[in-house]
Amino acid sequence: MRDTMGIEIHGLTYSMAGRSKRLPFHLGSTYEIQEVTILDRPLLLAILKNYELPQVSQLKTQFENLKQEFGKTPVLVAEQIPTAIIQKLTSQGINFIVPGKQVYLPAVLVTLESTWSKPKPRASKLLPSAQVLLLYKLLHPYNSEIEELTFKELAKKFRYSAMGITKAVNNLQQLDLCEVEGTKEKTLSFKSFASNHELWHEAEPYLLNPVQNRVYIDELPKKVFLLRAATSALPEYTSMNPDKIQYYAIENYLYRNLLSQDKFKNPNFYEGPVCLEIWRYNPQVLTNSVDHGDSVDPLSLYLSLRDEQDERIEIALEEILDKHIF
Repeated sequence: MRDTMGIEIHGLTYSMAGRSKRLPFHLGSTYEIQEVTILDRPLLLAILKNYELPQVSQLKTQFENLKQEFGKTPVLVAEQIPTAIIQKLTSQGINFIVPGKQVYLPAVLVTLESTWSKPKPRASKLLPSAQVLLLYKLLHPYNSEIEELTFKELAKKFRYSAMGITKAVNNLQQLDLCEVEGTKEKTLSFKSFASNHELWHEAEPYLLNPVQNRVYIDELPKKVFLLRAATSALPEYTSMNPDKIQYYAIENYLYRNLLSQDKFKNPNFYEGPVCLEIWRYNPQVLTNSVDHGDSVDPLSLYLSLRDEQDERIEIALEEILDKHIF
């Protein structure tokens, strides 16, 4: 057997009958086992018998069992592995080979690809528009609507341009947080994630604080509806009582429009009975179909407060995650 980059692999297939007493049935039915030597390092190839990959957490447990059984580091061999799963395998240090495409063997310090190209710069944060799409999916875990809409329909639903939605999806793809399906009529998919918890865990390092700035005023402008935010919104989702200051979320565009019309009384950056949180995206697009009263959605609320050093707030935020993520 020879891999795509010409590394010679000498191996001997195990007789499964000879191992049947010690090898669990579910492992024998999932993998074909081969003992190999790569660069003088003895390894164990676990060749997937079908296209259905186990969950990474399950795979890790299986490989720990194989290593204990055979005394050698296992290497996953699969005909295809989704990009999002490859990232998880490498982050867990799990060795794998995709024949003809990719070899990742930290056990022998080898990382090779069949065709080398300069990697694209990796985004460090989500775009606000990408975060809206992701949070909507997290807020509606049992509703596949967002994965059934075309890019054009997503743009209409979330009030972005077609180019804005394309950039948002590309941003999610670059961070391996979604996949794109279809050709002419494209849709996005989160099907590589088994649960809300898994998607949140992968996405959280890239999620933005939606609050761009805070401005204090004496009172809300008349005939302007704004959603409650910060500690004014926490009572909607948790057992925490509100603070004296009233917090409201306002989209940046609307804030600048009202400011230009002189609609705010005594705006300043220091103090006032009302605090306007200027958001990077429209907070109201995420409250559809969410039981929110007159408050911002719970996940954006969590992100707006997760850096606060207040024990009461920390406890309240744990309540939000317990209810909506875990």
